[in-house]
Amino acid sequence: MGDFTNPEFLNTLSFSDKLTNSLMVTVLGMAITFFILILLMFSIKLLSKVAGKTKNVEIVEEDDLELVAVLTAAISEYNRSDSKVVVHSYKEIKPGV
Repeated sequence: MGDFTNPEFLNTLSFSDKLTNSLMVTVLGMAITFFILILLMFSIKLLSKVAGKTKNVEIVEEDDLELVAVLTAAISEYNRSDSKVVVHSYKEIKPGV
């Protein structure tokens, strides 16, 4: 191994030396990357065990199609536009709050 920062040294190397050194750098880079990925995998598994399992929250949706239709019509009328309005969710607001 010589001084690879010196351009004149690189010109003195044969093709097989350049190829060998390039392959060594490639393998070293891949090994470091693979090692880091394995380290990340184990740290994520460890964190998931430490944090514990989260409880599944069940979302209950009420089927108020008539109310959704009224809300959609009201928004469309308020905007006075011909574009399609879709109501994904709504929240009841108490008067005076």
